[in-house]
Amino acid sequence: MPCAGSRVLDLWNVWSTGQVWSLPFQAQPSAFEDSTLAGRGTEGGQAQQGLHVPGDSTGSEARLARVGRPRRDRAAGAGRAVGMALVLAALLVAPRTQAVIFYSTGDANHNTGLPTGDLAGSGAQYQGIWRGFGGTPVAPNLFVTAQHVGGSVGEEFQFDGARYRTAAAYADPESDLIVWRVCGVFPRYAPLYSGSDETGQSCVLWGRGLSRGGEMILTNGTQTILKGWYWGTADGRLRWGENVVKAIVDTSRLTESLLKFEFNAGAGPNEAMLANGDSGSGLFLKEGGVWVLAGVNYAVDGPFNTVASGTGFFAALFDMGGLYARTTEGEWAQVQDRPADRPASCYATRIARRRAWLEAILARHAASDVVPVLQSAPRPEGAYTDEPATDIDVVNGVIRWARPSGNRFYRLRECVLLKISGFSIEGGDLVLRYAPWPE
Repeated sequence: MPCAGSRVLDLWNVWSTGQVWSLPFQAQPSAFEDSTLAGRGTEGGQAQQGLHVPGDSTGSEARLARVGRPRRDRAAGAGRAVGMALVLAALLVAPRTQAVIFYSTGDANHNTGLPTGDLAGSGAQYQGIWRGFGGTPVAPNLFVTAQHVGGSVGEEFQFDGARYRTAAAYADPESDLIVWRVCGVFPRYAPLYSGSDETGQSCVLWGRGLSRGGEMILTNGTQTILKGWYWGTADGRLRWGENVVKAIVDTSRLTESLLKFEFNAGAGPNEAMLANGDSGSGLFLKEGGVWVLAGVNYAVDGPFNTVASGTGFFAALFDMGGLYARTTEGEWAQVQDRPADRPASCYATRIARRRAWLEAILARHAASDVVPVLQSAPRPEGAYTDEPATDIDVVNGVIRWARPSGNRFYRLRECVLLKISGFSIEGGDLVLRYAPWPE
């Protein structure tokens, strides 16, 4: 992206009296970026011109800070109680790696190629890489992933052999979903599931998690019983598997629900289970003959143990019977052993439940027009955060927002350079006008 460091910009400076004037202002060069904040910030794109709106007791000294602190809608990384304890399929002690776990085989080459036949086009063409995890484009300039894998604006999303720098993030306050806006246009993006009857449907899941490790054997007297496989190691490849939606599980959040899948023995050569590192990747099912995005990988059951103490272990289990599972209270509770297997489950955040929120984000931010983000800070050096309540007219290039009670500095952020062409006070609102930077 072009750098504004060599351009002379106008710094707009507005006092509480309503007086407005401009002055020549040399933007700071790229080296001015604060490396500490750059690693943590959630704003990206191109930092544009600055605006200073001081209060009654503040002077007019200003300079342009190009990187600021993040604005986070909520803390990420906390699991939720759904029956037994769940562990997020990311950010554990194991490394970020590439795979899903299969019941039928531990072959490292299994399902590393594209699905064929009835499974052709079942999501491979929509899978990208975000921070070593997965992400799925859902609009020309937007992709969805899991909030708990983290990330900062300015980091890159890898898709179809290209890298796209992120410019903004929109976290769902009612689920683990997050939508990221990028600088650039994806060559393709996934359609969203529009139904509400996922239970019982076959699906294809994708992952960038751990491969299958050694056998998990439970010793019961003189018997040794295979229960599943420990989580394995990395091999650096994307894999796909199949499963069936067992149930829709509601969480403690009224507007969030999860798709639940069991790891069943003998369910076919592609029966798959998620593991650490699979978070954020997509889960697809067929709707009207088309493969659509129905879920985003979220969590798995675990950890487990052979005794009622200690740290336990993580594994893909087709039968938890006789083992101990960690409860939502953090205690170990033995899973009753029965003649029939009691499989462990994995979970994906359900797109259908949050479709209205997703569509609102897509409608606002997937437009081809340049939609700048207004940011403000109490000091010229930052930290800058997005202004939450702004009225943006992209057709006429006008931004309107409530006049602050105290001293504030303002700037625009976008993937392309913009010129602030005017600034005024209208009633209780501040009004900024912008236009593309002259070629």
